[in-house]
Amino acid sequence: MVALINQQVLHGLGFSYITLKQEILKSIVRFVFILISINFGIVWIAIGELIATAFNFFVNAYPLEKILKFGFIHQLKEIKIIFISSLIATLICYFLINLFEDIYLKLLFSPFVLSLIYLMFLELFKQQDYLLLRNKVINRFF
Repeated sequence: MVALINQQVLHGLGFSYITLKQEILKSIVRFVFILISINFGIVWIAIGELIATAFNFFVNAYPLEKILKFGFIHQLKEIKIIFISSLIATLICYFLINLFEDIYLKLLFSPFVLSLIYLMFLELFKQQDYLLLRNKVINRFF
C-alpha cells in the first residue's frame, strides 16, 4: 500500500519515468530471488519474497526522499504503529493457532483471531486512522 502511494505521488508530480525504472528494477530483483530460492523449498521462497518486498520499499521511497524530503525513515515513522500492531498480532496468532491440531480449525479461526488481535492493538496504541474509521462506522450504524 505504501509503495502504491509513493508511485501515485511520483505520477502526480510528473515523474512517471521514475516509476517505470523502479518497476523494472523491482521485477529483476524479485525474479533473481525466486531463481535463487526455488531450489531450497517454499519457506526459502517466502523468505526471498520478504527480502525482495523490503528492498522494493526502499526503492519506492528513495525518490521521494530526494524530491520531497519524505523518504523511508519518515514513512516508517508514519506506519510504525500499524507495523508493530501487525507484527505482534501475527506472532500471537501464530502461537494461539498452533494450539489446534486440526488444520481445518486453524484455517477457519486464524483470520478471525488475527483480525481481532490486530484491531485490539490498534485500539490500544490509539492509531489515529483506525480510530477515525471506527468512529465513522459506529456513527453510521449505531
